[in-house]
Amino acid sequence: YGCAQWQADNRAVQAPLSIKAFYSNSAQADRYGRLMLGWHVEGATDVTITARKNGQVAAVNRSLAPSKGLLDAYVDQLTEYTLSATAFSGEAITKTLVVTAIPKLPVTLTGIKNNYKQPLYETGLDIVEKSITEYRDNLIFATHDGHLLFYKGTHDHNQEMQWDYGWHIELEGVVNNAPIIEGDFLYFTESYYDSTGRACRIRWQDALGKVCSNKASSSLLASPVLVNAHAENNQGFFASARQFARSFTSSTTRPNIESGLYIFHEDGTVEVLDPINDLQLKRQLSIKNSIDTTQGISVTPTLVMSQTYASYHPQFIIQQDKDLIGVHVPEVQSAAPEVSVFQSVSRWFSRSMSDDGSIQAVTKQQAPKELKVVWRESL
Repeated sequence: YGCAQWQADNRAVQAPLSIKAFYSNSAQADRYGRLMLGWHVEGATDVTITARKNGQVAAVNRSLAPSKGLLDAYVDQLTEYTLSATAFSGEAITKTLVVTAIPKLPVTLTGIKNNYKQPLYETGLDIVEKSITEYRDNLIFATHDGHLLFYKGTHDHNQEMQWDYGWHIELEGVVNNAPIIEGDFLYFTESYYDSTGRACRIRWQDALGKVCSNKASSSLLASPVLVNAHAENNQGFFASARQFARSFTSSTTRPNIESGLYIFHEDGTVEVLDPINDLQLKRQLSIKNSIDTTQGISVTPTLVMSQTYASYHPQFIIQQDKDLIGVHVPEVQSAAPEVSVFQSVSRWFSRSMSDDGSIQAVTKQQAPKELKVVWRESL
């Protein structure tokens, strides 16, 4: 055996020194304090990352990959990371980013123990009170540090109810309202610090199968509202018989309302999502012209359905401070009538040609339809 002669392996550096990117995979470490840093540098012969806590150097990582790379970091408090890139000439440039750990409980918990059942009293969790949902003796709720939790309710040998931790998921934002459960799924809205929001769905028993809608440019402070136009199909034999009998004496027909998961944005935008088809957007509506936009929609609207009167049109009741607004649940959009190819071409030419023969734009983005307000009251 033998070895070849030594050969110089110099890396040619031709680009000017620059830091293209210095980033972390999150502004906040996960529950274990883990975080990943990444960088992309050009024209450097040496890269160093320095960590500082409370103004003091805590760690130095030298001789890192001079072009691009990733570095696992552990964060237990507010930490400043500085990337230093040095060129062959000795020129050096730096870039800094700041990350933090998951905050400790931001408030002092001052609950009072009494003789009533208090299943969450000793958990030590900072709970968003408006997010607590009870379903079949189980509890679902969110915390201020960005988690959604499930506590399973069971009976012990004395038939006393007790609650045990079931699961939790980490949220990208905050849940400010109570989730709803329909069938096997839990639906909730999530708001983010950049004033955007989206709706999500998971299986409530194991928190798997998470699906979310696209982010919208408005916060979501109200819970989603599920509208099922055919809920009366499962109302029982006697109720169905009474409704069948009334159909012979009444000439009115029940409104054909739009079913779906209604998402009320703070700015007055209303989205109808398909709960079956992965929360795809079915329709976008608005109530901006009928509300005080400075207050926005922060209280979950109440859905009022009636199976007694066929002529009754289902309504949403929206509350803003001391004002109540009754709004019709929109009806299903009627399908556009079929038009022949000849008629379509004729319409296009008649609308697009101006008097001087020039082509005009024929497409116009339609504004979302405004929901119909049918009454107003003040408390």
